[in-house]
Amino acid sequence: MKISTKINWVPLENLSERKPNEINCCDFMHMGAVVNSDSRKGTIGEINLYKSIATRRYINIDTDGGYWNYHKGAYWQIDERTALRRVI
Repeated sequence: MKISTKINWVPLENLSERKPNEINCCDFMHMGAVVNSDSRKGTIGEINLYKSIATRRYINIDTDGGYWNYHKGAYWQIDERTALRRVI
């Protein structure tokens, strides 16, 4: 995994537009991004890490709108509903 300090609000903004009653970008901090890779597939993509100011939990969204959970040293893809439940 490679860590990036490039700030990208687009994935969270897209989610906020679809779920305005659940997600407000002003309630999050951008903590960085990681380039997720898989030895079988090569680079998968950039995962942006957003931390909720209220709950201190993360929602991790890749540049294609996929959701990820960090567990035991790796990122695992999860569905949107699970990602929202974890952060709110």
